[in-house]
Amino acid sequence: MIQAHLENLDELSQGSPPESRHALGIEQLKAPEVTLWGAWEGDLLIGCVALKALSPEHGEIKSMRTAPEHLRRGIASLLLRHVIDQAQARHYHRLSLETGSQPGFSAARAFYLRHGFSTCAPFDNYVEDPNSVYMTMYLNKRHEQGHLHTLKTVGHSAGGSDDGTQLPLPQGAVEIAFSSAGTICRGWHFPPVEFATQKDAMDSPAPATLVMAPGLGGIIDGGLSGYASRLSQAGYRVVGFDYRYFGRSNGKPRQLLTIHDQLKDWAAAIAFAQHLAPASPLVLWGTSFSSAHVMTLAARRHDVAAVIAQNPMLDGMASVLAKLKHNGPGSILKLSQVAIEDWLRGRVGMQPRYIPIAAEPGQLAALDTDDALEGITSLVPETFDNRMSARVLLTLGLYRPIRKVHRIRCPVLLQLCRRDTVTPIAPGYRAATLLGSRATLSTYDAGHFDIYEGDLLDAVVSDQIAFLDRVLTRARLPASASLSPAE
Repeated sequence: MIQAHLENLDELSQGSPPESRHALGIEQLKAPEVTLWGAWEGDLLIGCVALKALSPEHGEIKSMRTAPEHLRRGIASLLLRHVIDQAQARHYHRLSLETGSQPGFSAARAFYLRHGFSTCAPFDNYVEDPNSVYMTMYLNKRHEQGHLHTLKTVGHSAGGSDDGTQLPLPQGAVEIAFSSAGTICRGWHFPPVEFATQKDAMDSPAPATLVMAPGLGGIIDGGLSGYASRLSQAGYRVVGFDYRYFGRSNGKPRQLLTIHDQLKDWAAAIAFAQHLAPASPLVLWGTSFSSAHVMTLAARRHDVAAVIAQNPMLDGMASVLAKLKHNGPGSILKLSQVAIEDWLRGRVGMQPRYIPIAAEPGQLAALDTDDALEGITSLVPETFDNRMSARVLLTLGLYRPIRKVHRIRCPVLLQLCRRDTVTPIAPGYRAATLLGSRATLSTYDAGHFDIYEGDLLDAVVSDQIAFLDRVLTRARLPASASLSPAE
């Protein structure tokens, strides 16, 4: 495997001088500062990767290779995810690599960019070299024991880390990862479907790139893949991600929910999506609580071509008042007490005080409407963690994107469910009025959770495709534009 790797690098280097070739030979890989892993399918070696310790806080990726007959099966993503987890387990703050600048290395450079690396200056003993490209990723500093069953260690190992839930990829999707404030967020990417079987699927053109995330306490594998798949079949690129502390993404403590952190994760996801080549207009796609985030971001930014907000939460105060009307003041008081306790626990570094995301009516939970528990559990995998930290309830009433809607200058599709018991729909109608001609308003005779599957999903996503086809044809914004100062 290593010999074939070295021979392949010689071919791709196109005659670069010896001093520009930095691959490790077999004897160098036996050095004590290097750990080598193999990816195995039964007794068959199908890939390898190495991690070289540069310092107590810095590691370098070496010898990344997938056997040619096993390309485009996600082996490289598996290897990279493992080595990132190993670097975190060793308390590394940074993970770097060197690759070639020649055209033959373009796929490798794109691969690392997709997974959260960015170009950097030469590190360790490297020097400026026109034949080399240097890339790095800054890691969070947590050390959590974990494992990855499909990998075996050759030589020594420092243990593993895998905070996020490992879930199968939806059909047609590719795994992605990026760093948000030092924590690895993960998700999936649906390329435009006509390119999905091609080698350059990740770099294929699209009329727009949609970025999406789940609602309150949710995960992208809880009802979003159906939308992403249909939108990709219509020719759009879709990037979906889980917030830090949730689902596929890393971060401890698990199920910690703050509006501030989620908005930062959105900014990191957008930056990642905008590095996908070729560039295309940016569309923000939100559902329920994430609709509040996309409307907030669209009011701040000048590089958003369009917004889709389905069953949107646009006014936290309206949501609090609706819960007060439904549950009474006693329930609100109990939730407030739990939220304060959770906030205090966070201040002293204790584990969060959790509440259920969804529960039966009358139980203490974020969502306890008649359809909440059944609606959520029908969409999520069995591994779904039905908990969230309670402290977000202290700031929910103050989170009111409706107050900034008038600043949005791009087209917005508002999709309201007339029988929605989770998010009040009156703010949606008000937002449509404030947006005027920029708004497209669609309503459905449906409850909050009805639109994630079946005929209603088909109807809702068809309206989204029609909206995008219309507004992106009529007026395309530049794929990269300035960002207005955050408020």
